[in-house]
Amino acid sequence: MRAILTPLDGSRLAEESLRAACATARRTGAVLHMALVHHPVAPSADSVAMSTAIDELDRLAREGEEEYLREIASRMHAQYGVRVEADILDGPVAETLVAHVERVGAEMVVMTTHGRGVVSRFWLGSVADHLLRHLDVPILLLRHHETRVQDSRMAFRRMLITLDGSERAEAVIEPALALCPPPTAEIALVRVVGPESNGSPQGRGAAAVYLDEVADRLERRECKVSTTVVVSVSPAEAILEQARPEATDCIAIATRGASGMKRMVLGSVTDKVVRGADVPVLALHPPSVEG
Repeated sequence: MRAILTPLDGSRLAEESLRAACATARRTGAVLHMALVHHPVAPSADSVAMSTAIDELDRLAREGEEEYLREIASRMHAQYGVRVEADILDGPVAETLVAHVERVGAEMVVMTTHGRGVVSRFWLGSVADHLLRHLDVPILLLRHHETRVQDSRMAFRRMLITLDGSERAEAVIEPALALCPPPTAEIALVRVVGPESNGSPQGRGAAAVYLDEVADRLERRECKVSTTVVVSVSPAEAILEQARPEATDCIAIATRGASGMKRMVLGSVTDKVVRGADVPVLALHPPSVEG
């Protein structure tokens, strides 16, 4: 992995993604890119004098943001020994971050789901939602209570990977192994099938055979692998039940993304898993799939 990006907004909550981002960058040799989207000071009057004052306030705000990023970059480099680059960006937050991910060639985004203020855990932040729908690189999503852990946890020794038999779903395996590397990786492969498929060729037996084939490939890479087929009418609930915090460090799941550019939530199994999980979620919208 060559580059990882973590968005910041000046809040302590957003900074809580840094340990996971730095630990991953150190383990993979990636450059850590930190990005903060500048919020210009809004004009409050049309007079020339007021306009000049607003420009000065905006300049001071930008200088403060630059100093903030320099301080964090220096601290992260000293603590983790990783190369850190920091940028102040201009434009709409979500769209600007998408463009920056592509510009720096980031191969993973690590972020908390809510930056400015705590929002109900059942609502995904609009910026994270936009990135999930518009990026084809994996995004590691953490909530503030999940990041208050020791750095050793950031190695994600126990990874639950959800599969559905498709190459699209399997695309999340390699990013998952970047976070949960062999030979210490304990991988739990989970596939959910509906009750109506139980006796069909696509049912439980075929699903078990499929998972065994994937497990065999991972075991050849020195991963410890378990497989589970769950019969359920609700794939998301079944996945969340399997991903109990005492047994799982992180969930890895692929998503097709929501259709329609105006959708503010993902919908789908992935959306429900991201909203309901008590552990971090690594989500990927594979580039070969059009959302």
